[in-house]
Amino acid sequence: MGLLRNAFRWAELPPREDIQVWEGTTRWGNHDIYPIPKKEQTYGMLGFFSYFIVSGVSITGFTVASSYVAAGLSAWETVGAVLVGCVIAGLNSFIGGQAGVDKKLGFTMMIRAAFGLWGQLIPLVIGLSGNVIFSGIQAYYGGQAVTLILGAVIPQFHSLRNTLPLSAAITTKELIGFFLFYVCFMPIVFYVPMHKLRRWLYPSCIITAVTFFGILGWAIHQNGGTGPIIASKIKLTSMERSFKFLQCVSSTAASWSGSGDRLSDWTRFSRYRHASSPALLVGLVLSMVPTAIVGVLVTSAFYQMYGTSIWTPLGMLLYVQGAHYTPACRAGTFFAGIGLLTSQIYVNVVQNTMAFGMDFAGIFPRYMSMKRGAVLLCVVGIACNPWRFLSQAAIFIQAFSVFAVFSSCSTPITNCDYWLVRRRKWKIPDLYHPEGIYWYFHGVNLRAVAAWTLAIIPSLPGFAYSMMGGEYLLRPEYKIYQMTFFVGYPLAGALHYLFSWLFPPVGLGIQEQLEGYDEDGANDVIQGISVKTAGEIEKEAEGKVGESKIVDSTAESV
Repeated sequence: MGLLRNAFRWAELPPREDIQVWEGTTRWGNHDIYPIPKKEQTYGMLGFFSYFIVSGVSITGFTVASSYVAAGLSAWETVGAVLVGCVIAGLNSFIGGQAGVDKKLGFTMMIRAAFGLWGQLIPLVIGLSGNVIFSGIQAYYGGQAVTLILGAVIPQFHSLRNTLPLSAAITTKELIGFFLFYVCFMPIVFYVPMHKLRRWLYPSCIITAVTFFGILGWAIHQNGGTGPIIASKIKLTSMERSFKFLQCVSSTAASWSGSGDRLSDWTRFSRYRHASSPALLVGLVLSMVPTAIVGVLVTSAFYQMYGTSIWTPLGMLLYVQGAHYTPACRAGTFFAGIGLLTSQIYVNVVQNTMAFGMDFAGIFPRYMSMKRGAVLLCVVGIACNPWRFLSQAAIFIQAFSVFAVFSSCSTPITNCDYWLVRRRKWKIPDLYHPEGIYWYFHGVNLRAVAAWTLAIIPSLPGFAYSMMGGEYLLRPEYKIYQMTFFVGYPLAGALHYLFSWLFPPVGLGIQEQLEGYDEDGANDVIQGISVKTAGEIEKEAEGKVGESKIVDSTAESV
């Protein structure tokens, strides 16, 4: 092991010198997963609302109603279900984000406290896999936005002949757009740290909102109104309609709770204690629901104009650009493309890239910072050919939904552990030491692993049936799978609490900060000088500690 470490010593993450970083870079910790320093606690209320506007006013929000309208619900029933799902996800965001407010620590440390220093690998590796897939898909959509922009500006590009075979599952224009998207995306990832990102989110919110309402205005004007609201030809019984409604609620809550549980990654940057609370509770409702309504109205008007149902704004704009390549159309699709490109860049940053970087830093803190992990995701995202995820058979696409099953069962365990089992009290130094209370049994909290395993079991048969299709979709196990959030979430939380009550873990009720950190999680470096803690001063008076090291560098490590 020593030889292996020596071989990769060149890749070790250098400790930051502009802040006091407890023990520096170790096997279990680095500056990105220690409590956030005071000078980087920069997010106010507006900053957190910008996070939700970027996430909700997006292509995902625009198309959220599509699958359930197609499955038989009315447009307004679907919007109502999305509203309920967003309310549930908002409550989950508030619960999951509190650790960031209290301890200035992120979701990775919530996982570590609940599952153990080695047990954390189970939910983190699953999350990393999901980030790779969904980041690649978002990048593919971003590439389509680039294709739309270039097609509007360059007629030769608009009519560019496809030179790739059908087996490539992507056209020449789309491939060019995909790589150019990363040219736009990588500088944000590499040069904009998380605590400064809010300044970039503000203009993105405005540009994206103007774009979507501009598309709505264009569609209504061109069609002379919204037209009859689009509806499915499928007729449902009242029982089937009620189930579809609850399924839509479950799907929305599960999808957005999967990112909502990560809100502690962001709330640790809070400038004051309640800066994040309003946005956590209502931000998703105020952004997602109006965007879903815009999506329904635009799709209805578009269907009446062209006689075809296209649910994504990019698909609509590419269709219009191909049908009417006039100067006015080129100008309109150019500006709309700019707005959608902006949306895709920042959606991918806040939903996937930063999350991947944090989790990878938690697994390999000696070598990986959040920035290094984010750059790695970009490389892997290109290499995995994400467009193939969208071109394969439906049985392959169904596999993505298994991430909702896993996240629906890991999220309640971390929330239950923080709020109910440990009563919001952490012994923070032990999160970074194998000798501490979070080592559990050889680094694994068997209570959490058992609860997680038992909670996902009811949904696994239905997941298998979803891939088989046909008559298997009529079985009750498949219905349970469709309601996985309402099954897995409460079951996992209840089981974890039960196991922790029957077999109490060591260290309950203990609360301890890192030495040199105040109760806000802030370490102190003032004008380049490392400030001594009270303990250091006392030891120095006893002759046990020398003079503090003077730090005079402000460079941030990679």
